[in-house]
Amino acid sequence: MELSILEQKILRCLSYFDLLDYPLTALEIKNNLEINASVTEVITALNSNRLDNLISQKQGLYFLTGRENLVMTRLTRYRLSVPKLKKIHWHLTWLRLLPWIRAVAIFSSLSLKNVKTESDIDLFIITAKNRVWSLRFFLNIILKLFHLRPTDRISQDKLCASYLIDEAALDLSNINLPGDYYYYYGTAAFNFLYSEDNLAEKFFQSSPYLNNLLPNWQPIKDVNLKSPNRPSLIKKISERILSPLSEKFLQKWQMRILPKKYLNNQFDGKVVLGEHTIKLHANDCRKKFNEEFEGRYQKLIAADGI
Repeated sequence: MELSILEQKILRCLSYFDLLDYPLTALEIKNNLEINASVTEVITALNSNRLDNLISQKQGLYFLTGRENLVMTRLTRYRLSVPKLKKIHWHLTWLRLLPWIRAVAIFSSLSLKNVKTESDIDLFIITAKNRVWSLRFFLNIILKLFHLRPTDRISQDKLCASYLIDEAALDLSNINLPGDYYYYYGTAAFNFLYSEDNLAEKFFQSSPYLNNLLPNWQPIKDVNLKSPNRPSLIKKISERILSPLSEKFLQKWQMRILPKKYLNNQFDGKVVLGEHTIKLHANDCRKKFNEEFEGRYQKLIAADGI
């Protein structure tokens, strides 16, 4: 049995999201394909006899055969995501007033509404140029003061602000791994909740690999997106007052007190401690995830004799 290119790409797409325990609608499959296709073409391919033994469908969600339990998993995790989304929108009322914050997005499980009860809230923040370390300094003081940072013991609903870039570093492709689908799909799922001066659009425009790899992809558009044309008056005043602060001094000071797990992992892409980018994911599992994805897809094809 020989699958068409479209059918192979559909199977590959579902194989990836199967690792996230996340079944997809036909439209979601279309948006995440590595090939240009319409929804009609995708639905026709999904109903192909050649995919009968490989893909199943329930309640409008498609998944690899034998994984019917994922439908209930997605519905359950969706319900768990609702209160977390309400919380981050509430936190956004003060986050957007902090000096140098220009855009805020959620990513990882919450952006897909695929969370567990114990999940924290992963934040991706874009700052004014040359102010990532300054923003991190003040933000961490607030998060620690109000017990909002995740710890090894408690992570549920805490704010994990471990991914920051400034306006000069919108292209993230320099920190991805070869064949880094975890990174590609992860960036595609960024959900911006706040964006000054259309910075969210500029960010995605600076990530051409998304459209090259996923030609049908469209960014998530939050209905509650706050998108002012310029910083608020309160923010402008605070930034002017704090402007004498040295970004380099704050970077050196924070580097000295960072846990060793971050310092020891900054040479393999897991951690980035640069002038324009801070990425603190010492437990970054991208390499393992990408290997499991490729292995699962190849095993699936080999088992069916494709």
